[in-house]
Amino acid sequence: MTSRAEGVGAAARRRLPKIFPVLDWSRGYRRSWLWHDLLAGVLGALASMPAAMGLAQVAGLPARAGLYVLVFPVLTYAVFGASREMVLSPAGAVAALIGETLLPLAAANSARQLELASLLSLMVAAMLLVAATLRLGVLQSFVSRPVLLGYLAGSAAVVALTQVGAILGARSEGRTAIAAVRALVASAGMVTPLRASFGLGCLAALLALRRTRLPIPGSAVLLLGAALLATLAGWSGRIEVLGAVGRSLPPLGVPAFDPRTVWAMLPGAVAILLVIVSDSGSIERGTAAEHGERVPPNHELAALGLTNLAAGLSGGFPVGGSVPDTAFGERAGGRTPLSGVVSALVVVAVLASGWLFERIPVAALGAVVFVAVLEAVAWRLPALLWRFDRREFAFMLTSFFGVLLVGFVPGLVVAVLVNIIVLLLAAVRVRLVELGTSPEAGPRFGDLERSPGFRPVPGVLILRVESGLYFINASSMNERVLERCARLPTAPRAVVLDLGTTPFVDFSGCLALERLGKDLAEQGVRLAVANPPGLVRDSLRRFGLRELLPTEKGRLDIPGALERLGLAAAPKG
Repeated sequence: MTSRAEGVGAAARRRLPKIFPVLDWSRGYRRSWLWHDLLAGVLGALASMPAAMGLAQVAGLPARAGLYVLVFPVLTYAVFGASREMVLSPAGAVAALIGETLLPLAAANSARQLELASLLSLMVAAMLLVAATLRLGVLQSFVSRPVLLGYLAGSAAVVALTQVGAILGARSEGRTAIAAVRALVASAGMVTPLRASFGLGCLAALLALRRTRLPIPGSAVLLLGAALLATLAGWSGRIEVLGAVGRSLPPLGVPAFDPRTVWAMLPGAVAILLVIVSDSGSIERGTAAEHGERVPPNHELAALGLTNLAAGLSGGFPVGGSVPDTAFGERAGGRTPLSGVVSALVVVAVLASGWLFERIPVAALGAVVFVAVLEAVAWRLPALLWRFDRREFAFMLTSFFGVLLVGFVPGLVVAVLVNIIVLLLAAVRVRLVELGTSPEAGPRFGDLERSPGFRPVPGVLILRVESGLYFINASSMNERVLERCARLPTAPRAVVLDLGTTPFVDFSGCLALERLGKDLAEQGVRLAVANPPGLVRDSLRRFGLRELLPTEKGRLDIPGALERLGLAAAPKG
């Protein structure tokens, strides 16, 4: 009985660190890491607070809401998150989606908007936790990188455009590029020489500060300097400032809601879910590969779900991983999620003494958001994508312009549709590679286009099928094989399909192989397969295509298939 209890206890101890990763990294914590985590936490808070406040305003919320998501959500992820490097913070694309979702439901009502933002976070949390329960970690890779890049770049461009008005002292709100430009033109009368010069000066100063090696983040220096300058110069009435920010965290609780409101916000919640999961997943994979870690995708879905649950209960809004803040945390020397805990405590302390926030000029905050959202996009990738594959580059552009022209939620619909088209095109396209050999190669067969000196086997067309065979591509494969046979100068006596790179064949694929065998037989051509994996062999046998396979003791390779057909493997000279 004692040994059984000890076994159960040992199993629980092994399992607990997987559920609560804080038990894993804290158990092996080194004293030498403490200073690095403390410094990274303080600097990380100073770096993330300015952009978080600005992005809260992009979402149509009071600036203080951006600080709320830097406390309890960050503390929750420090306990449950498996990635030691990823930093949670508001993101431009998510903030834009929140704003577009909330605007029709609570225009110009900040209290109601805060309630709805918290409710939206709870909806995203529920979907993330359901996805984790159903083990849908594959959602992290559902949207292709080119399509996601186009969407994030388009969102960043629109958000940056909306901040031009804030920088110049005008208004440029809008959920599309055209709407933002129209709003900017309509409010051009609000621009004064002082406002324009002050805002552009803030932007120039921020760009200059980012090139220096100051120990304090440039955005924090800019906001402090801009607030002091506007206050000492007496410009508070001529330059717009944030005003009252609030000096405490809101009470914990579930926001009021009704089914109709939940239904109205559902499309926005799904869109936010896809962006958070895709963007956070790419950050986690990148940092995990760099540091040799393993981040279980299903666990991360649950961790993000609990993080957004904390955001919803503490007056925040949906949040996920942040590319620039994660990069900053690594540059600052953070070793573990303890830096996030320190960062959250710094935010609480600053929020409690928030008199300075009330004097921050909106133009300075607009400059911070302008730079932050553009920095979050990997702008080097479009050029690489152009060189790599022009078709995928076109998909990226379609997603990019979809956001610019139709808005954030419809733009994501465009991006998802483009992504589905990408998947369908990849699924339909079956790559067939003609193989041959040479006297020097012995039994080895290779791609005729990539293997100098290799020649086709006389009277035999050998094709490697580089895809699974299933309902969406099986008929296409048949047509292409028959076309290959028709293009040969003389009709082959046999066709051998190398299935070594075919992971599976479904019922439709088996039907197609059966049809192909009959079509070839009508032309006097025999069909055989070579190198079928175990699952493929099982499928063919269950379907009744044993004649394509060797006997139980027969050879599975291409020479074995040629022997079954009574043909030699000598290449053409």
